[in-house]
Amino acid sequence: GCKEAGIRFPDDLSLVSFDNIALASSYDVQLTTINQHSEEMSCEAARLILKQLNDSESRPERIILKPSLIIRKTTGPYMDKLNIK
Repeated sequence: GCKEAGIRFPDDLSLVSFDNIALASSYDVQLTTINQHSEEMSCEAARLILKQLNDSESRPERIILKPSLIIRKTTGPYMDKLNIK
């Protein structure tokens, strides 16, 4: 829709997505995104399920998986760096 409206990334608008879907890195999009590492989440979930099945007295665990920012072509520089307020 933005392309049809003549809006240019990142000149007119910065855009960030979440989840790093395959389309985000396609040639004409090159979308800046936050990758939540779904494969690592799946492995941790499976590990916890297996642990619970093998040890009914196991305690809940708190696991924090840090997402990562993948900067592509839909985001411009920070406004602070441009001295714009």
